[in-house]
Amino acid sequence: DGLVAYYPFNGNANDASGNGNNGAVSGATLTSDKDGNTNKAYEFTVDENGGWGSKQDEITINVRPMMNSNEITLSAWVYPRSKPGNFANRPLTVFGRWDINVANEVFRFKVTEDNKIYFQAGSESFKSGQINYDTWSHIAITVGSNGTVKSYLNGSYVDETNFSTPLNVNSQSNLTIGSLVSSNGTWYLFDGKLDELGYWNKVLTSQEIANLFSGSADILLNGTVSAENNQIKNVADPTDAQDAATKSYIDSLIGNLQSE
Repeated sequence: DGLVAYYPFNGNANDASGNGNNGAVSGATLTSDKDGNTNKAYEFTVDENGGWGSKQDEITINVRPMMNSNEITLSAWVYPRSKPGNFANRPLTVFGRWDINVANEVFRFKVTEDNKIYFQAGSESFKSGQINYDTWSHIAITVGSNGTVKSYLNGSYVDETNFSTPLNVNSQSNLTIGSLVSSNGTWYLFDGKLDELGYWNKVLTSQEIANLFSGSADILLNGTVSAENNQIKNVADPTDAQDAATKSYIDSLIGNLQSE
């Protein structure tokens, strides 16, 4: 299904796809998600006294070969806030792969200070949409092998452009959430909340992205299709207590059927 990593943030930053792309949390804290469920999202808070270019709250995922592909989809629920002090009027990073050096730069996926969805690959960039701060929004970007870049906001298509340079498929850059690590420091810190981040090495259709927003998407987790509408999220390896309880119930039913 092309899913590289999926972060539901159910009490941790583990990758629920089964691919083992778990995140290492530094500074970010668990908080309530868009539905008010506690410990189901991460909050990132910018310290206005933090050093310029220094690390603050972030989640880091070590690079894996599956992250390098000539097409991708990135999606996330975002709750951006204005940043304090010298960090004000600066973009907020959702996902980034930009560290080591220029030869390893892949992409920047951000919310800009002027309320836009922003995507950059190499020297080409694209801004679109209109995101409200201090509220939850769902954003997504797709990049095709033909260079077509499309943006989505709250499940709806927004705009598209075409990049002339293909995605870097030979990068050793790690994946970061909430900050953009580059060769000269850490920049474009996120202030606010993030949840349900997804990374695919294929282009999702408009309908699939609409389903991500509506909560009706079927996401393949650990080899099991998962319905995201108050149903089991991860049968094979449940990380949520409710999912584990449901799995136990289903196992008991299967056991009863097998004994009959």
